[in-house]
Amino acid sequence: AEGAMADASRGRSRVSSDAQPVWPLERSRTPVRVLLADMHTSSVMYTSQAPPSALPVGPRLPRLPVSDGESQRLVRASPLDGLVPGQKGVMSQNWQELAAVATLLPDITWLGIVQECYGIVDFGKMHQPGHTALSDEGHRNRLGEKVLKFGGIDLCVRALSLYAPYEQVGYNGVLDLFVHLRGARLALHISRALWFLEPAHWKKWIAPRLQGPKGHFTRQQVLNTLLVGALLDIPPERPPSRDPDLEQEHPIARKDAKLAKEHILALRSAGAEMADTSELATSVFETSDSWKELWGSDHFCAAGVRLWTVLRVGRNFPRCARGARKHAMLLLLCEDYEDEIQLLTPDFSFRDLVTSCVVYRAFDDDGLMGLCEFARRRGWTGVAFVPEPSAPVQNTKRTIQALSFVAREISQHISVASART
Repeated sequence: AEGAMADASRGRSRVSSDAQPVWPLERSRTPVRVLLADMHTSSVMYTSQAPPSALPVGPRLPRLPVSDGESQRLVRASPLDGLVPGQKGVMSQNWQELAAVATLLPDITWLGIVQECYGIVDFGKMHQPGHTALSDEGHRNRLGEKVLKFGGIDLCVRALSLYAPYEQVGYNGVLDLFVHLRGARLALHISRALWFLEPAHWKKWIAPRLQGPKGHFTRQQVLNTLLVGALLDIPPERPPSRDPDLEQEHPIARKDAKLAKEHILALRSAGAEMADTSELATSVFETSDSWKELWGSDHFCAAGVRLWTVLRVGRNFPRCARGARKHAMLLLLCEDYEDEIQLLTPDFSFRDLVTSCVVYRAFDDDGLMGLCEFARRRGWTGVAFVPEPSAPVQNTKRTIQALSFVAREISQHISVASART
């Protein structure tokens, strides 16, 4: 154990006082290693012909031969402090693996075997274990790119800790953490994405690295962009029939819709909003604005599911996130698809959709008045346009709410203290 700990201490990265990374020279890229790596890579890189179920897809992380207590101590003393094995988004499944990730220099083969749209990628076949030379720029760029794309929170944090804040990570930068996160990839990495999008983690690990021509994107812009991708994951094809005999005609439509709705709710809960292109991170996903993408396919069943799910979080849309009158009028076309929408969202109601849009101010005043006029013609009650309070009134309400919350907390603490005495 002592020998392993000595090896671990030698393998830990060192960062100089001026924040320049110091890469271990003993693992530099020699001509012989270059030749061996090229020969190895030119062999079988992808095994896409093999059935996915026949391969043990997952990471190949090392383990330190130490106790749980010693492993936890090592983790607490590292940039991975606060992470625990088995946490959502974390690759390590025990304290020994997490301690190894926290203390050893990362190797690209730790990524193991991953499932991509074009097949299985086996990093153990593409690269020889122990030959990731972080002192070599090419190795460092490839490691950064692949870790940001396939790694968990633990491996990503460990890799980022080895780069100076101003140093580009990988070939394209730190935003590779969020690129191509749609559908199955978003399902696999949404916990990781949301972890890095937490304000404290964003400020520490992401924001300092968003410099240069590809930088200057905000946390909010990335959240908004991921929301657009999740909206587009709602399948545009006709949903499954209620008839069990016809269910097999569309076996994945309901599953895809359910997964996309979960992602929309998670991103909305994290603060994602509908947005214009100026409030999107175009280097993460090149797209039009949120409202155009929501309605752009002319599949009003899918559009109804998307908007209904966005509204389920139950908060007012900020002014910059509201749709225009033309978007509000497109909403009315969803009425003809109410039965189909209910196949994917059983609690859907067209009247509730219109009411929610008015309550949460999903559109500008012109659009809201159009919806209220439609409700009046239908004879609906409880759907009326209410002018938005002025900014000073809203600020006063927020202050009162905050003071009420503080008063309740103080009252609870006083009650607990009184009970103890």
